[in-house]
Amino acid sequence: MRPYVCGYAPFITARSMEQLRNDVAYANQRVVIGAAASGVSLGVSGGTHHALEDLALMRGLPNMTAIVPADAHQAWQATQATSEIDGPVYIRLGGRVVEPEVTARDADFKVGRADCLRPGNDVTIIACGCLVVEAVAAADALSKEGVAARGLNMHTIKPLDQDAVLSAAAESRGIVTAEEHRITGGLGGAVAELLARENPTPMRMVGMPDEFAIVGPTGKVREGYGMSSANIVASCLELLG
Repeated sequence: MRPYVCGYAPFITARSMEQLRNDVAYANQRVVIGAAASGVSLGVSGGTHHALEDLALMRGLPNMTAIVPADAHQAWQATQATSEIDGPVYIRLGGRVVEPEVTARDADFKVGRADCLRPGNDVTIIACGCLVVEAVAAADALSKEGVAARGLNMHTIKPLDQDAVLSAAAESRGIVTAEEHRITGGLGGAVAELLARENPTPMRMVGMPDEFAIVGPTGKVREGYGMSSANIVASCLELLG
């Protein structure tokens, strides 16, 4: 039997961390944690209801798999894929805002393998969750400027698709990560750790800085911290010089 539990991301991680560490991850229990209302999806509720460090917490737990679906289709696929994972799984979900669909209902999904949504060798954009659609928009905007941007949907943060990251580092001039999470400890941190160890590469991170977010509607909060296609484009152009 595999238990499935669901709760708000800021509470099911931070408030339950001792139990997640000792009773779930340490014991390697086959528990699936559905974490709704992640990031700033509950923006107007303030810092107590923002989940901007949950991936860092989950990445730090041995045995834990961490998945950040890009949309509802991928959330369904990720849930189905948990049957193949022998250990605990954290699935990071959104909140009241319905994110645009960016994946196909029948798309191939494999835990630990990134999806290449746009080809390109000038720069690589690696995104997860709600910023995947922004990354695709950024890649399309860059193509109009003559910049071929590779777009990767890194739906699995742990285990990270190291081959996809290292191929991008070898084949493009730099990497930009994009996530609705603090740039410390999440997708950007995971990519930076790998590159520092295997192939130092010019890199920029789009996401939440090391501070608590302002209070406001989800879209305004994201925009205020540059979690947008426009800022991804700007980061790519800055990296390319």
